[in-house]
Amino acid sequence: MVAAGAGELPGNVALTANVGAPDMGGRAVNGTEPGLYATGDSAACDTAALSNRLMADPAAAAAWAGVFGISTASIPYYLNTLTPVVLTADTWVTNHTFASGRANPFQAILQRGTAVYVDAAGVPRAVCSCSNPLAPPAAAPIGGYRLEGQPWPSYQTRSVTRVAYADQHVTDVAGTTTLVPGAPAPAPGAPVLQVLNFLTGLLVELPAGGSLDLSGLPPLTEPLPTPASLNTPFAAETEDDAERNGLAAAHNPAAAPAVEQRSVEDGGLPVGAPESDVPASGADGTDPSAPAAGAESGAPGAEPSAPQSPAAGSVPGGWEVPGAPSASGAPPAPTPTAFSGTGDLIGSFEFRDAGASVGCTVPADGTGTVTLTCGDGVPQTVDMSALLRPAVLAATDPGGVWTLTLSGPAGCATRGGRGSIVDRPAAGGHHDDAPRPRGPRRPRLRRRPLRNPPPPPRHRRRPRCRRRPRHPHPSPPRRRNLPRIPLLRAPRTERRTARELRFFPGARENRFLTRT
Repeated sequence: MVAAGAGELPGNVALTANVGAPDMGGRAVNGTEPGLYATGDSAACDTAALSNRLMADPAAAAAWAGVFGISTASIPYYLNTLTPVVLTADTWVTNHTFASGRANPFQAILQRGTAVYVDAAGVPRAVCSCSNPLAPPAAAPIGGYRLEGQPWPSYQTRSVTRVAYADQHVTDVAGTTTLVPGAPAPAPGAPVLQVLNFLTGLLVELPAGGSLDLSGLPPLTEPLPTPASLNTPFAAETEDDAERNGLAAAHNPAAAPAVEQRSVEDGGLPVGAPESDVPASGADGTDPSAPAAGAESGAPGAEPSAPQSPAAGSVPGGWEVPGAPSASGAPPAPTPTAFSGTGDLIGSFEFRDAGASVGCTVPADGTGTVTLTCGDGVPQTVDMSALLRPAVLAATDPGGVWTLTLSGPAGCATRGGRGSIVDRPAAGGHHDDAPRPRGPRRPRLRRRPLRNPPPPPRHRRRPRCRRRPRHPHPSPPRRRNLPRIPLLRAPRTERRTARELRFFPGARENRFLTRT
């Protein structure tokens, strides 16, 4: 389970501690509970920009729309039904990361203060900063999952909230807040959310949806799903997704028996919970076998090799998982960083993210804050001063692990740089170490030689053309094979028998010339 952190909220902007009913180690609340959310973060929740970003990437748009069972053409219409708000309590959801052309689900806990989109029923549907699609959590106890990373200081498992499914609601039974079966009674009129004002802490009414102008779009060709139809326990599409999310099988929302057994053995607390976290007890109304609320668990399992969820304190992930799963309950020990090459500036580096190796390249002529080119396609920025030799040495711990903080898209993810590091050579220098490993070479197609090749062509010298000299006189030159004979003018009255006629342009009149 992944725990995604966010900024702190004022003390008066928080969900009351006694709100909700104990359930699965945490507490279940109605999505329309007053004060469950606060007024939205206008800087992080730009609905129009989110719609344009998705529509510009067909692959990501198809994966995003598939989570809600709609077509990509209906994305702007569906986003127009959502409302941007801020969580006032740590909330358990099913998050998704975009990889290999599909949305990969994982269980996550979003920290109080995270900006999200909710539907008319108050169910979180997307993360504002990263556009991650969200779904209701799995129907499994939190105690059967494993936490990864360091939880935030205010994290308590039994305080983690989840929105009740569509077929249940929280109500008061004989003076006790209880989760009972059955859908809540619909409110009359247009859907309205009662949220806390971010500045004053007072309740205000916030109309649901309607933040986009859809006048220029083609008409909607399919009905949008209702909030109730999407507010069901998470069910995985594949067996691998079911195993990673602690479910018994694909298309089955029931929890895996190993997850329920682990929750009972660990007293309802997930593996990796902080020492300050206390297990739920039957005296206070919580289920001892249920997992503690507020923690995120990744892919639970009875065996230590089951996937884990990211630890609390990390930032809400965009289309990525903020950490790789660990094979044991405790976070794995980092591998010492391997440096190679010469020079005073890091030119490229690699790190592990969600079990996959990601390589990033630093721009050649970068100053100040630069954008890295990473293999996973996620834009990351870093200050060039952090890549200089003195800063790298200062950020390397005694165990040889170099830590580098990267800034992702608007609070999406913060990564620590670990792995193989390659220094960029200084001016006039060169790499004198072993060459960088290369992947398999692509075969080149070559032309087959001829058995009897033709002889090379002979280059003959082109004869030069002779130019006839221009005669200075308008009369044409005389023929060479004739003797030079003077030409006489014949009188006009004389009979003319001419063997040769000549025409003189520019003369007053044409005269016949004869040879005698």
